[in-house]
Amino acid sequence: MGCRFAEIDLEEAVWTIPGERMKSGKPHRVPLAPRAVAIVREMATMRMNEFVFPGRRRGKPLSPAALISLCPGYTPHGFRSSFKDWASEVTAFPDFVSEAALAHISADKVRAAYARSDLFQKRREMMEAWADFIEPPDIFSTFPRQWRGSHAETKGEIKKLAANRATGVRG
Repeated sequence: MGCRFAEIDLEEAVWTIPGERMKSGKPHRVPLAPRAVAIVREMATMRMNEFVFPGRRRGKPLSPAALISLCPGYTPHGFRSSFKDWASEVTAFPDFVSEAALAHISADKVRAAYARSDLFQKRREMMEAWADFIEPPDIFSTFPRQWRGSHAETKGEIKKLAANRATGVRG
């Protein structure tokens, strides 16, 4: 929640979290899905301070308590846990890719010694899939104009099919 505009390269779609804010002490690059880039651009139009998600207190980021009040029942750790569950249970991405996305370091010292890559491109693909999962693309924008805004039952069925497709459920 302490994401700063200066840490984001919108052209490359990358958020680089400085090492001093990471448990490992090392910088962590986060690939941004197109929807995340759009959100950052939108937040920039309302910029109040250096933080992408400003808090109520002047010069402070959105607090965990504010997030919980905006999204009852969810915590920052809960969002991370949901991502990990999705990656493990719904996708075919290898576990080590989701671990890298969460900036987890292997407890296995030998494995950690050989892990030289941050798997950035694989993590980019994963983050784009996650973005599509949590906010499916608007499939209705491709429908003929006369279909939009009507046929609510059909739209509901299409949304259900799209959600099932995203999670791999058939039927």
